[in-house]
Parts: sequence; structure tokens; C-alpha cells
Amino acid sequence: MMNFKSDLEQIIKEQFDINDISYEANMDVGRLAARYFEMLNRLIVPSPRNVVFSEEIHDSLGRLARETEAEEREKVLEAWRAIFLIRLLLEEGKNVNGFLSTRIKSATGEKSKDGLLWDFGMHHFHLSTKYESSGFVERSGYLLYAVITQEGAYFVDIGPHRDPRGQGREWVRQDLLRIVHSNWPELIESHVLRGLTGSVLTDEEKWNLRKKNANHVTDLGGKAVLPIGGGTTSDGSSLACRMWASRLLHEIDHQQRYFDEHQGEVRSQLEASGTKIAVELDFQLVLLDSLNPPTALSDSLREDRCLSRDLCRMGFVIVETTTRWPIVLFDRRVIP
Repeated sequence: MMNFKSDLEQIIKEQFDINDISYEANMDVGRLAARYFEMLNRLIVPSPRNVVFSEEIHDSLGRLARETEAEEREKVLEAWRAIFLIRLLLEEGKNVNGFLSTRIKSATGEKSKDGLLWDFGMHHFHLSTKYESSGFVERSGYLLYAVITQEGAYFVDIGPHRDPRGQGREWVRQDLLRIVHSNWPELIESHVLRGLTGSVLTDEEKWNLRKKNANHVTDLGGKAVLPIGGGTTSDGSSLACRMWASRLLHEIDHQQRYFDEHQGEVRSQLEASGTKIAVELDFQLVLLDSLNPPTALSDSLREDRCLSRDLCRMGFVIVETTTRWPIVLFDRRVIP
């Protein structure tokens, strides 16, 4: 008997295992879905990206180049090498996840919290070129802060791995947001609240809010800006990912009801199209990326009038179990 939520649970656990992500096996499907989207948000999918540097990072690199302390010199040179290696790998569409925090291997627990990403929408990279057996580079004295999108990589600034103001302050540098706003205001615009004002906080005040997993509206150049990364929940997880998970489960419930209540209609449409089907018609939820549908079918899945559009846009699709052929629904009609 088809059960799309059961399919989803199996898919997510398989993806955690494939990516060597630790998780609590007894989580319900809602929490699993939220953690799955967090995994997707934290990992950087290898794909060619256009890399751009902020004006401020050029100044920071210049200051590093003028570093004269002998004990810091090799660390500085290593940071330089790493930045330009990361740029090259991103431009060539190669894997850069080894430069990220080892915490990305945890889907639950304290290590799964990523306040910088959930709040500022930024990844941080460790600036080393020396890989360890774990697949990650050695932890380094310097970090690169960057905003990563599907097509671009925006290098914001670099800084010490441990902020001299105290441990943890490196994750609440509000000047990073100001750099993004001054260099690439288009990255901010979709998060601006029109007609409102934001709060001007010190980094110390921001750090205290971050420790409490509290969100706030930031003032950037007179604009009230919501958390660029979507915000944090009270338990330190991603608010945006929790919302995506809720939306996914709602869509799966909708699809489940449709297939449960319209089996006859589905069968007749499939038979009318000449599709060979099993005696016992059955359907299954699968990852869209696990298939390689023809271009026309792929386009149909993404059409605005397709009832499965939202499900497909979240990376999933329903297939006929025997043939694994994606089912496209248009206004209560089934088009294989």
C-alpha cells in the first residue's frame, strides 16, 4: 500500500547515509524533513559559479600581505593559497565542502546548529590547503566568509578563526552584513521590510541574542532587513528549513489524498495513453534527481498549472512503482 510519508522517511535516511551525516534514527518524519533541508543548505553542490570579491576583502588581503610577524607568516601565506584555491574550485564546479566546518556531518545535536548560516546566510571556509584523512582540510587560523548561491559565490571578508574579543564573536560580525549590502545590495532586497525600521545593535548585543536563538530585524543603510538566512528557531535550528519541511509534508498529504481517492481516474488515464501498468497499480515518492526524464516531461513537471509543481520544485516526484515513470497531474487529469 502506497505511503508517501514512509517513502520520504526512507529517502531522507538514505541521503543522510550517502553523505555520511549522523542523525537520530527515531526522529519523526517532520523533524527528518527539516534536518534534510538543513543538510542541503549547509552542503555546497558542485556547480560552476561566478566568484566575486568585495572591496573590503581586498583590503583585508592587503593587510594580511603586510603581516611581518614570523610566527604568523606561514599561516598568512596558507590563507592566501586557500582563498584562491577555493575560488578556482568554485569556478570549475568542483567540490569545496572539505573547506567547511566538520559540523556539517551532524544533522542533530549541538553540532547541527549553524547560526551564521541561518542568520546571515553565510558559509565560512577554513583557509588551509592541507587535507586530512577525513576529507576536510586542516583547521586554520583564518576563515573566509562567503554568500553562496546557485550561480554565484560572493567572497565577503576574511578574519581570524578566534575573534580577539572572545570566543564566538567571529560568528556575529555585523560588518559582514554591511559589506554584503554595500557591494551587492541585490542580495539584500528580498529580505527588506518596507515601511519599517530595524535595530542597531552592538556585536556584543547581537552575540547575546544569538546565544538565545533570538531573531531580530537589522538596520542596514536605513533599511529594515530580516535574517538573510531565514532565521533561527528557539532550539537553534533553521526556521526556513522548518518551514520548507512543513510545506513539503503538506504537499505530500495533498498528493496522498489525491492518489487514494482517484485510483480509477489515474488508471483509466494511464491505460488511455498506452502506458503498460501492473494489475495492482501502485505509486511511490522518489527523489527527482534519481530519474532522468525526457526534457518534455521534465518541463511539464515544472509548469505552473501542474498540480505536482510544488512537490517537484522541492526535489521530489511521484512515480508509478513498476515503471518508475513520473506522473504529471494537470487539473485532476493524469498525463504520463
